[in-house]
Amino acid sequence: MVEGATFHPTCFKCTTCSNKLSVGSFSKSNDGKYYCKTHYERLFKMRGRYSLDAIEEPFQAKSPSSATGTTPAPEQAAAPAATEDSRATLSEDCKRWSVQAVSGGEPVYITEPEKHQTVQIFKCSNATVIIKGKVNSVSIDNCSKTQVVMDDVISAVEVMNCKGVKFQISGSCPSASIDKTDGCNVHMMSEEAKKMQISTSKHSDIQVTYMDNDDPVEKPIPEQFVHSVEADDTIKSKVSSLYSGGAGTTPGAQVDENDDPDGGTEEATDAGPTDSRAVFAENGKRWTVEAVTGGEPLYITGHDKHHTVLVHNCKDATVVIKGKINSVAIDGCTNTQVVMDTVISTVEVSNGKKVKFQITAACPMASVDKTDSCSIYLMSDKAKKMQLMTSKHSDIQLTYMKGEDPVEKPIPEQFVHTVESGGVIKSVVSSLYTG
Repeated sequence: MVEGATFHPTCFKCTTCSNKLSVGSFSKSNDGKYYCKTHYERLFKMRGRYSLDAIEEPFQAKSPSSATGTTPAPEQAAAPAATEDSRATLSEDCKRWSVQAVSGGEPVYITEPEKHQTVQIFKCSNATVIIKGKVNSVSIDNCSKTQVVMDDVISAVEVMNCKGVKFQISGSCPSASIDKTDGCNVHMMSEEAKKMQISTSKHSDIQVTYMDNDDPVEKPIPEQFVHSVEADDTIKSKVSSLYSGGAGTTPGAQVDENDDPDGGTEEATDAGPTDSRAVFAENGKRWTVEAVTGGEPLYITGHDKHHTVLVHNCKDATVVIKGKINSVAIDGCTNTQVVMDTVISTVEVSNGKKVKFQITAACPMASVDKTDSCSIYLMSDKAKKMQLMTSKHSDIQLTYMKGEDPVEKPIPEQFVHTVESGGVIKSVVSSLYTG
């Protein structure tokens, strides 16, 4: 029952957008039609005033000739003024506000959203968007140097594919996600906002600022994590000691330069001389394999254990490093695999796509940074003790041997961060990986 009229629940809806109305939230025109708040104001708000008493007689400015008694020429009715900034557009179904391709200029205001509505901010640059009141969710996509100020968000704030963005929560917001973003400042301006959970993946340079009484406190969100295979065959992931003030990460299986994990002599010459596509530096320390595309596997065999290897800008290539080597770097490679026996120090993978590497004997540590898809094969019990550091990564799979059987495990790439009562940032693996 609404104002003496009886409605079926599904029939009580806005005349313009057909969204369902509630008894406590609707507007009625003088001709008996019902509207949602947004469309009622859009239809009947007239440049700074509402025509509430005479909707069918639009407000007209008085002409000076009216004072003389002459009939003024009819003037065009004033066009209804939008309740929001014209750069913020509302979808036809009255569910989503869009702010798109705004570059610089004055702040864009969305001042009267309804709590079921969402806001999408897309491809903006050097822009400021201010959302007043309560909104269901906000997404910030493909923006650079853009800041968004919000009061209350019922569901979540999503930031993706951005660079140098900021967002502020003045009231409350239960969760936020930041994905594939370089540089994001999150400002929590209330105790309720401080309870927000932030999930991150493939991110860098995220800072959280919250209020401690009247003082702002800034904390970095961890972006480097350390993973290891536990005795019960689970993957343990923890924040790198870079964020805890420790002295450093303790490597897994330590490799003694004089130790032969195979229990015999190195097989440095089993595959014949080193391939001519591997170039030895004049300083006598580094082998370089660069811009190799396809072809037969490339062997590096005639090296010393203090040498390093750089595999750079290769595509569809296979590199095999026999015996013991100090360290290996795989940079800017695509669909490339590197097979190693023993690495004394570390394997570093960066800026890669669809990279694979295998440790046959031992390697204490490896790092994977800014890489999409990396498969790691640990073929011995000693290799299984390797510690893996990751940052800004996606789709990393770790395969190790359990007896004669290979076991494949995903390396977590999404983490959830919260501000604890003592002001410490707590970071844990997303429940996506814990079942």
